[in-house]
Amino acid sequence: MRLFFYLMFTFLSTVLHYASAAEKELIEVGEIATCTSSISTATSTSTPSGYFTNLMTTRYWPARWTCGTWSDWEGWLYISSDISIFLAYFSIPFILIWYIRKRDLGRAKWIVTLFIVFIGLCGFTHAIDALMFWVPVYRLSGFTKLLTGIASVGTAIVLGFVFPEALKYRSPADMQAEINKRRQLQELFELFVKHSPGAIAMFDMDMKYLMVNDNWIKDYGLDKEELIGRSHYDVFPSIPGMSSWKTFHQRALNGEIIKNDQDSFFHNGNEVFLRWQLHPWRTEKGKIGGIIMFTELITERVQLKEELEENKKTSYKQLEVIEDISDVAKIGTWNMFPEANLVEWSSIIYDIHEMERGAAVDYETVMGFYHPQDRIKLQKAIKNTLSAEATWDLELRLVLGEKEKWVRAIGQPLYDKGIVIGLDGLLQDIDVSKRTEASLTKTNQQLALVNEELGAFTYSVSHDLRAPLRIINGFSETLKEDFHDILPDEGKRFLSRIVANSQKMGKLIDDLLAFSRMTRREERPTQLDLNTMIRELVNEVFSDSVNFISISPLPQVYGDQSMIRQVLQNLISNAVKYSRYEKKPQIEIGSYEQNQDTVIYVKDNGVGFDDRFISKLFGIFQRLHGEEEFEGTGVGLALCHKIISRHNGKIWAESQLGEGATFFFSLKHSR
Repeated sequence: MRLFFYLMFTFLSTVLHYASAAEKELIEVGEIATCTSSISTATSTSTPSGYFTNLMTTRYWPARWTCGTWSDWEGWLYISSDISIFLAYFSIPFILIWYIRKRDLGRAKWIVTLFIVFIGLCGFTHAIDALMFWVPVYRLSGFTKLLTGIASVGTAIVLGFVFPEALKYRSPADMQAEINKRRQLQELFELFVKHSPGAIAMFDMDMKYLMVNDNWIKDYGLDKEELIGRSHYDVFPSIPGMSSWKTFHQRALNGEIIKNDQDSFFHNGNEVFLRWQLHPWRTEKGKIGGIIMFTELITERVQLKEELEENKKTSYKQLEVIEDISDVAKIGTWNMFPEANLVEWSSIIYDIHEMERGAAVDYETVMGFYHPQDRIKLQKAIKNTLSAEATWDLELRLVLGEKEKWVRAIGQPLYDKGIVIGLDGLLQDIDVSKRTEASLTKTNQQLALVNEELGAFTYSVSHDLRAPLRIINGFSETLKEDFHDILPDEGKRFLSRIVANSQKMGKLIDDLLAFSRMTRREERPTQLDLNTMIRELVNEVFSDSVNFISISPLPQVYGDQSMIRQVLQNLISNAVKYSRYEKKPQIEIGSYEQNQDTVIYVKDNGVGFDDRFISKLFGIFQRLHGEEEFEGTGVGLALCHKIISRHNGKIWAESQLGEGATFFFSLKHSR
């Protein structure tokens, strides 16, 4: 812009200087015309050559200041208006020239250039009009206007052809709407690519990455940030050595759609099997911009197929062994082709059906052997196999005259070139095992009933024993209170033993009742907060021992609240009992995780026990210490074992004689 103003200033200075000098010269020689002066009657040169030769001649016309009654205000208003228009018109070409140098306009560049010439000439005519107030260059003014007229007509003609085409262009609002729509479609496309089930990558014409989805990164163990912009052949260096792949890529870049259901290449030292498709993508102008590659890894599927083929070969080799075993196991093979109404049986299946070997059988014959209820299940299984390629393993009943026989039927689709053409499978005689199983089920039910009756009997006996015990305890207390002074020492000793043993008997009855109730009681499992349960238990039952019981943070477990509380009470009670003779008794309650279970432990520093007898520890009435040392009935740990077993957990112990003991039991985190 500074260059523009400098040029304008130089141009105006030159013109004014020239005008002033010309005016002075003409005035001095008396050749400037005025409205009041006598103009020469001699005519100016009228030929075209004379016109252009004397283009700057001014002697035949007066300057505008000398013609008319111009006031200074009117004259300078006219002059300043022309100068302003000239400056404005002359600045537009410079701006347009700067614009077309910065941006490629294509064919529109010539239209803009024509417009620059037109605007420049328009501005120049106004500059000459201002100049003629001093210098009457009417010939130059006429010639300039001629050029301006030619440029104007040319511009109008060109615009007449251009405008119909320009009307086809959309408005800025339409273009912005189109941009927004394209951006939305691009976002949807990127979202689709990202979450597509297969691996997808987009390449340009040089096979450089433009876009990939998450599955491409995951399947091939790549880094997305380092991938974009890199060549596909740099990322997978083994591919350039495989001419077929590069040929496929080039064919796709030439517009061909290519796919392959099974192919392979080496990646990170391993052979990778995949299914792939190549699709060219095109730009807005319809030119191919690159390709999109879709892949699906099928390595595991191919390996499994190879293993099956290998197993199939091995199976054929071992068929004769199998036939001998099938006779013993009563297992036969069969084939069925429903469309042809053809059924094939091995010899064992004829024997299972008690038919002559080799007799003709068809679909209706086979179905006729099955119990009506089981026939429906078998027909449904066959239909699913043919339509959905499903397999089945069913236990069914054959009706053979007046008797029924249990068989196990296994079926699967039979393929030929990937198409299901029939079914094949196995049939086994399981009648003996099925009837044995039914007998065992009945026996177990009877045992459960006996156990229930035994539990009830134990409860009844234990309950009935309480009455004589209460009498014994009552008379013992009466003897002790009323006749203590007259009883001999031996009588007092006998009385003390009667009281102690009756109390022990009462405790044993209580424990037996608890064991009996626990055996028959239905569980009510729920989520348990062990921290709250143990702290309440210690404060309520073991308040005298709370100073030497330490409790670590415990997790929540799943179980019956009253049962688990009973286990904890028994284990803590044992720990208190067997560590009470220590100078500084210590009991620790904590937990740890083991597989899917939580293990809770109760550890003491008491007398411990010999681990050689650990197998007897959880048996009922089993004790590892004498009654004179530690009281007890031998039921508590048996009850703990029963409860934890009902929770599908385990209970065990670790100890060394004289070094304390640790009892463990496991429970599930949740249901």
